[in-house]
Amino acid sequence: PTATFKSTIVNKNAKQRFTNPQNAYKYSLPSNYTTIYPTLATELTNFYTFMTIPTSCSQEKPITKATADVYLNHAKLFLGWYVTHSEEYQTTTKSNKELSIHIILPNKERQSASIILSYILWLRSTRTISTSYEANMVRGLTE
Repeated sequence: PTATFKSTIVNKNAKQRFTNPQNAYKYSLPSNYTTIYPTLATELTNFYTFMTIPTSCSQEKPITKATADVYLNHAKLFLGWYVTHSEEYQTTTKSNKELSIHIILPNKERQSASIILSYILWLRSTRTISTSYEANMVRGLTE
């Protein structure tokens, strides 16, 4: 008999993440994040627009909507991790409505990027991500 697409294992670590009850949790922003985190929601919308709509100030042409969708998903995963797993969120944020990307990443200095490194290290240890996924995640969060 021929194997169906669903029975083909492409990445054993990914398959384990979906079948292991210990790892069967989601860490992205919740579906109602626009209500819970209105400032972040506005910033994510602006980010998507920035990536996909050309402006006279842009030096590069916009990316495709498919690529922007992936980058937006990466941002939502990172932000979901930030509000559920990072110690920094517990100590620095006064309210959900005030949460902003400018609080999480206040500037372009190396110190600001440490939260992204913490996220990547968490993905490595908890989610056992592949190196290609890690590279895609870093590209999506830093470009």
